[in-house]
Amino acid sequence: MLIEDVRQDKPNCGRALDKLFVPLLAKLPFKAADAHHRLCVLAEFAEAQTDEVLDEALRLLLMPNRKGGPTTDVRQRHVEKAIADARAMLAQRVASQSGPLLFPGTGAHAAALAKVEAVDPAWAAELRSQPFIKRSVLRGYGVEQVP
Repeated sequence: MLIEDVRQDKPNCGRALDKLFVPLLAKLPFKAADAHHRLCVLAEFAEAQTDEVLDEALRLLLMPNRKGGPTTDVRQRHVEKAIADARAMLAQRVASQSGPLLFPGTGAHAAALAKVEAVDPAWAAELRSQPFIKRSVLRGYGVEQVP
């Protein structure tokens, strides 16, 4: 009932409601003094986030025994903290993918190894055994910057 009331009052927040609040509130109740108003505010805040942030925030909110997270109910501060944490985590992932180091298991690492393999297979084998690859080392050997 609460979700449908918010959906009627905030029709522009349907994506946030469907991606975050419907699955969340199906598992945990929302606790707030003025639940309708608080959920409307949260829905507008969540609607401004990317799908990836909403997915990660939902995962964080539903994670069992998450420090500072909900255990029996969901509150406004839980949702705000989960969204902030999700944004920080995703920003860190982007930074690590475009930073000076390439880590195994990432697309950039695989692309770098493929380029090195075409230039020098022995060096590619050596790079595979290292915990990371420095982009500057790649440039020093004539391998162009990888995405």
